[in-house]
Amino acid sequence: MGMLLSLCFVYAKQPSVSSRILAVLHKLSPWLWGTGLLCLFALVLWSYDLRFANTWPLFSNPLFYTYSYLVIELCLSLAFGLCLFALLFGSNCLKKPFEWSPLRRVGMISYSLYMWHLPFIFLFANVINYNIRRQGWGLLVQYGAFWCWVLIVVLPVSTMLYHWIEKPGMRLGELIICKLEGNKSNRCNR
Repeated sequence: MGMLLSLCFVYAKQPSVSSRILAVLHKLSPWLWGTGLLCLFALVLWSYDLRFANTWPLFSNPLFYTYSYLVIELCLSLAFGLCLFALLFGSNCLKKPFEWSPLRRVGMISYSLYMWHLPFIFLFANVINYNIRRQGWGLLVQYGAFWCWVLIVVLPVSTMLYHWIEKPGMRLGELIICKLEGNKSNRCNR
């Protein structure tokens, strides 16, 4: 879904694309955003109904739970795709909250965060949280400890891996491209 959105965005920014198409996409943006959020809300209800059966009568149809594990991921990607598409072509009011500096910093380390958050969360769940539960601490303390773990361990480790592994790897890739292209590209002149 991300690659398809990227392809559409790059194509839409080409000079050969009519400005009318961009204007239509800009006008459709709030509708796409709302539809994406509505779909995500329906998926939350559907996931809740899968865990606690027959909570919502709408999802009592056997079709919803028979093929849910095949369809739910596709539906999630389409719903998030609608939201992202709306952000790409939307107004500045819609984009503004997502351009917030702390969110952009998290976006810079997002690949490291994506790769490493689960091992560290499993470590927390299996070792640290197990000991917290054994001592009889409440759910609020467990939840607070989880978020402290994310802020104190997961985010800093992901940031370090971004700076130590990803950035040097990107620089190396740019150097290789410059050598192959013979220093003709704009990135070689930096």
